[in-house]
Amino acid sequence: MAPTDKLIHPQYPILSWLRIIGNAFFIFGYAVILFNSVQLGIYFRLFGNLLSFPYFYRVRMWDMMTVRSFFAVIELSKLIQILFFGGS
Repeated sequence: MAPTDKLIHPQYPILSWLRIIGNAFFIFGYAVILFNSVQLGIYFRLFGNLLSFPYFYRVRMWDMMTVRSFFAVIELSKLIQILFFGGS
């Protein structure tokens, strides 16, 4: 197995764990959106992004940062709608 195939990046172990936890929050947030609360699910997904972004930036995963940023903009617009206009 090549070093790049490992789950934990050898140079950035803390950032790797933050990425793993952040991805779990991101996926869990999606399930919460589907089955429970849109607002709570958005909070989970945004928190997951915050945890994952430092790793993506450090290892130059610009594609992941672009896709996650795109989702974050959509989620923030929905959160603003919920908080300020009472939308569901």
